[in-house]
Amino acid sequence: MNRFKVPTQTAIHGRMILLWILLMVAAPMAWSIGIMIPRQPEFSAIQLGDAEVRVEINNNVAKTRVIQEFFNPNSRQLEADFYFPVPKGADVTDFVLYMNGKPVKGEVLEKEKAREIYEGIVRRMQDPGLLEWVDSNLFKVRVFPVPPNGTQKIELEFAQPLQADQGMFKYLFPLKTPKKFLERGDRPNPNVKFTVDVVSDEPVRNIYSPSHTIDTDVKDPKRAKVTLTRGNLAITGDFVLFYEYSRKDIALSLLATRPGRDDGYFSLMLSPQIQYDESRINPKDVTFVVDTSGSMLDDNKIEQARKALTYCVSQLRPADRFNIVRFSTDVEKYRPNLQEASRENLDEAKGWIGKLNATGGTNISGALGEALELMPSRDGSTTDTGRVYSIVFITDGLPTVGVTNADEILRTVKSRNQKTIRIFTFGVGNDVNTKLLDRVADETRASAEYIRPGEDMEVPIGKFFDKINRPVLTGLKLEMTAADVYDLYPKELPDLFYGTQLTVFGRFKKSGPTAIRLSGVAAGKPTEFTFEKTLPEKEPGNDFVEKLWGTRKIAYLLDEIRAHGESSELKEETVRLAKKYGVVTPYTSYLVAEDQLVADRNPVPRPPIGPVLRGDVSVRNRIASSAPAAGASGGVRRMAAPQGQPMDADASFSGSLTANRAEEASGRVSSLADSNGQKAPASVLAATSGKEAVAASKAIRQMKDAEKAVDEAKSGYRQAGGKSFQLADGVWIDTDLSNADKPTLRIKYLSEAWFAVSRLTPNLREILALGDRIRVKIGDQVVEIGADGKDRLEPADEKILQP
Repeated sequence: MNRFKVPTQTAIHGRMILLWILLMVAAPMAWSIGIMIPRQPEFSAIQLGDAEVRVEINNNVAKTRVIQEFFNPNSRQLEADFYFPVPKGADVTDFVLYMNGKPVKGEVLEKEKAREIYEGIVRRMQDPGLLEWVDSNLFKVRVFPVPPNGTQKIELEFAQPLQADQGMFKYLFPLKTPKKFLERGDRPNPNVKFTVDVVSDEPVRNIYSPSHTIDTDVKDPKRAKVTLTRGNLAITGDFVLFYEYSRKDIALSLLATRPGRDDGYFSLMLSPQIQYDESRINPKDVTFVVDTSGSMLDDNKIEQARKALTYCVSQLRPADRFNIVRFSTDVEKYRPNLQEASRENLDEAKGWIGKLNATGGTNISGALGEALELMPSRDGSTTDTGRVYSIVFITDGLPTVGVTNADEILRTVKSRNQKTIRIFTFGVGNDVNTKLLDRVADETRASAEYIRPGEDMEVPIGKFFDKINRPVLTGLKLEMTAADVYDLYPKELPDLFYGTQLTVFGRFKKSGPTAIRLSGVAAGKPTEFTFEKTLPEKEPGNDFVEKLWGTRKIAYLLDEIRAHGESSELKEETVRLAKKYGVVTPYTSYLVAEDQLVADRNPVPRPPIGPVLRGDVSVRNRIASSAPAAGASGGVRRMAAPQGQPMDADASFSGSLTANRAEEASGRVSSLADSNGQKAPASVLAATSGKEAVAASKAIRQMKDAEKAVDEAKSGYRQAGGKSFQLADGVWIDTDLSNADKPTLRIKYLSEAWFAVSRLTPNLREILALGDRIRVKIGDQVVEIGADGKDRLEPADEKILQP
């Protein structure tokens, strides 16, 4: 083992158009899993095998250990060079490689000395992603021999101090690996394991990743274990992790971005302490309302409902009060009034639940009315104790008895609504009125959940109740007067529960110090927390904050369209934001399909366009002055999947935009549907029940709760250099382009000019790292990267590139 220190240095698949899912832009991609390159260029690339990344962050010093295996697919032993980009400010603390029983020593080249190596590898590997290495030092070691058809294991460890921004610490590790090193043949794809242990003398709070889905285990307030949940991490982008320390009852973290002169964007993360005192949990009143209509006999749903209710009742605390309402054609209450959650009362309630049977119709209006009647009076215990009254409403059907008009039912709920009512709705299966369930939940600061047909409802309902069973702060209000904030999402803050984290996105006009006041009811008493933070005058980083704000705003716009119908204003704003942030909506998907219809009817060749927004001339001008790519056969060609990856779809969304097969067979498909049966946006958003409606509701809810960017490997959009790009026919096209824009400067890929551009600004380097064919608008100029163009830059060219 050799230990040493080194000096520190600062075409999406065609069927994609039938899907409505979030395609958010992630952070710029880079390589940081090391690569091994044969010194003899005639041999096949040495492939990446399994890898493991172990990170330990101890009092803000991150120690990262990378363990990698490499496979030599060649039939002879090779001599190779191992390269690893060392982050700025990091020290290599350990390197393990034995050759012929002897430890091998590597060297670290500072970034200025490493530039020639970077550029040589880029030319040889034909992959511009390596440009992301330019700001790093480069660790290099000669490896010999690499056994034929065998593996070589390497371990490397480096340490780096983490810096805080307003108390929030950030750790970043780029995971992207060049495709050439992942070509496996008959071998299984490599698996990358990634874990982070955060250890501190202070309680660790607000652990958050905007880039990846993570599992967080925080059993000890001063220790947290983070695991990335995706196995094939070698094709993802930068892993980013934020965390902070706080001993306060409520921790608040602020992340903000303001890249230009426009108003900025911010994100607030709120979380209670990990450990809690039972006496400080807000006591609650809750009524469980369960559908016992005849359809609940299907798939054994009534038995599942009995088990779910029994579990929820078992979790009540002595200070809580409860009741149960069952409904079918008639409505029946367990007791006339709310009951204390004593052991005797709970045991009796479980016996009552065990006798529930399914028969009759579905009287939703009567059930909600009875549950609302159970709410304590305005001048009674609700006001005195500050309790929140929650209704957990479970149904598998549409209203068929009593009041069946959804708007009338909703008006009744609104008329009885107080700030202390929460109605959490559960729709079981697809035969439910999603608009009614969604709006009832939204009107009361609650949430709507949907359980798939055949799914055991006991698990999701039990998991949900575990979350809401420990309220720490209810009736939240947020004030940031000095910052002049607006467009906050969620618009109505939900309650905060122990074991959860609430994220709020918004915009701000004024920079500088600001007091953030958070108020609500805790332990039955009005409580206020004040935090001092600073909003930046200019901050180009944290660009994910803007993208996630945009995603949430689009979700609320779509929700407005679902609730009140389409208007030109709502539609235009949705389309504008969808274009800017790369979010696919029913409008974008539908308009692509409509273009395809035109192409099918008119076989005359025309420039390829890929999935775009109607009227969006900025993206329709794909190749303004060049011929279609080889192999073009006329008509509309669909967008190619980035880096050869097909668009995978969540099956739950696959039906959200497809027309009814019976209608299609009978020839009654609307003229607004394409050859694949895709429905028009108004039809998709207007659906009240059925698979489409459930999928639409779940998709919008997912967007409303968005806290991380979608995996770029499955997206035809990228954000780079502060701009948005769409991949069409192998070309990354700036979405700011219009039909009138013609290339002002053409630069040949991998030429001296191309490398010179990469050195001008970090923004340009990020853009060039997208790929070998790019069209981008810089100021008033249009720059095109491709197979043809200038080999060398002139002074006038540099002026164009730095407006």
